Amino acid sequence: MEATRKAAGEFWRSGFGGTSVSDLVEATGLNRFGLYGELGGKKGLFLKACAVYSEGSRQRLLGPLASARDPEQGLRELFSVVIDGQLDGRQPRGCLMANTLSDAAITDREIREAVRAHFDTLEAALGAALRRAAGSQGSATTARNGGRLLVNTLLGLVQMACLNPNRSALRAIASSGIEAALRTARSRPPGVRAKTETTPVIAPAGHRGPRRSLSS
Repeated sequence: MEATRKAAGEFWRSGFGGTSVSDLVEATGLNRFGLYGELGGKKGLFLKACAVYSEGSRQRLLGPLASARDPEQGLRELFSVVIDGQLDGRQPRGCLMANTLSDAAITDREIREAVRAHFDTLEAALGAALRRAAGSQGSATTARNGGRLLVNTLLGLVQMACLNPNRSALRAIASSGIEAALRTARSRPPGVRAKTETTPVIAPAGHRGPRRSLSS
């Protein structure tokens, strides 16, 4: 497990394509035989690193979100944790999974499925929090759409942290994304028309309706 964590850090910093077997041997302390025989080589180790990274994200971000009494506040705290992680210098900036999206490795079916599973889990958790925050408004569909919006907000935020690691700017991105996602989650479901209220027409006092001719 420790070797996998170290490998995840190496992949996070340099990407799958930018990390050599020699880099992994040096980072993990394994020899080449152990790397290929026990861990399935570079790709096998990368897939294990993705699993470790996803599990860490679930424990650090999604667990507290699911148990938050106030889901809206829980979303804000999740983004705060992400921003702190981008700026505290204890880990590489960006995101292992987000970085892999722009790596040539994403063309590999197993790697693509691992990355997609990570973001599907994230989207579902964010959508569930938005559904709770929306209450009686919106629907499962609008909450899911809001969850997708928040995933994209997170992707943009961690990339922006690499370009401009400014806390105020990152907080503004997070706040705008959360507000937009909440509006989406609380919106009318697609295809559902707003209820229109009809106001009864009250005839003036003394009005007896149109006169009829004697021939009618």
